[in-house]
Amino acid sequence: MADKIKVVAIAIFSESEKKYLFVRRGPDQSGAGFWEFAGGKVEAGESETQALVREIQEELGFSVETEHLQYVSRHTHNYPTKTVDLALYKYTVEKSFVPQLIEHDQFAWLAISDVPQLELSAADIYFLPLLV
Repeated sequence: MADKIKVVAIAIFSESEKKYLFVRRGPDQSGAGFWEFAGGKVEAGESETQALVREIQEELGFSVETEHLQYVSRHTHNYPTKTVDLALYKYTVEKSFVPQLIEHDQFAWLAISDVPQLELSAADIYFLPLLV
């Protein structure tokens, strides 16, 4: 199996609604149709937080302020064709918003207890109990 792919993701939390933002991967992406926390690969020379700021701007058109990122945890997940080393950060916003869906085709603000209804990306499932 290939080397681990270093990936970062963000759990955007709406303080007023007590819900997290989930996005569904678009039809042209690997893992199409699966829901996830937004994020992506860490490029060479980037820190995790730099990658997260870049990825969220590219994917959701949303600007993340690094001083408000809270590290949650890291998890390595083995998919059949790749291994991802995924770090999750939490980011709290006052209220929910409508993200720009640049790479995703749907979004939902959900309480963690409502997430089992989604077909969630396998690597992201690990983090759900840490966000309750």
